[in-house]
Amino acid sequence: MVDLSADFRHDAGTYAALYGGAHPHPDLLARFTCALPELSPTPEGPVAHPDCFTTATTLGAAPLVALGARTVHVSAITGSTGSGRGPKEGTHHPQRHANLWAYAPFAHRHAPEMTRLLGAEVHFAPHSGPFARGTHATIFATLDRSVTAEEVRVAAPEVYVGSPFVTVLDGEPRLKDVVGTNRCHLGYAARGREVVAFAVIDNLLQGAAGGAVQWMNRLAGLPEDLGLQQVAIHWG
Repeated sequence: MVDLSADFRHDAGTYAALYGGAHPHPDLLARFTCALPELSPTPEGPVAHPDCFTTATTLGAAPLVALGARTVHVSAITGSTGSGRGPKEGTHHPQRHANLWAYAPFAHRHAPEMTRLLGAEVHFAPHSGPFARGTHATIFATLDRSVTAEEVRVAAPEVYVGSPFVTVLDGEPRLKDVVGTNRCHLGYAARGREVVAFAVIDNLLQGAAGGAVQWMNRLAGLPEDLGLQQVAIHWG
């Protein structure tokens, strides 16, 4: 079983603080593992798959944490389909078209997921973008030593050995290369101790349903990429 809601991503106390009320079934929380398939072994029980912001940020930042980053600062943009299916101002075309705005800086409900999955402090500022699909995360970190971008690009694939959907690029990733796919493209830049990571995913696939299918494939003992080899549709 894979759950895509936020119902089983936290303990009861964190859930109550984030969502303003007691969890309706706290007895079920311990059964679930909240994790990304690229960074975790297959659990024995049900899985809670993180949201699109958390997926993009965690996949981009995990190599930086592996290099010693203890704090990351994130600016991420997602498309209108990340706002759910209910009609609201943020999904209304005249409001969204050719527009860009930040919301809930330092207070977004998914930031605690990032902190827990990464094991590092996360300062997160999300944005609503003028497109339908995709999430682009820019992640800043300061390391204890100087590195080159090439060092980071060499180290990052070691974090994702055996992961069929993560690609580290020699350059900056672009949304249209992943929209409509379950892929995550990563890019890195460095100057001395300062490192920037870029991560792009399709928020509806790698950031939601595609990640769930990955988990279902693994839980069922099937190839992880089964049914997930779509090519990019180059719109969004």
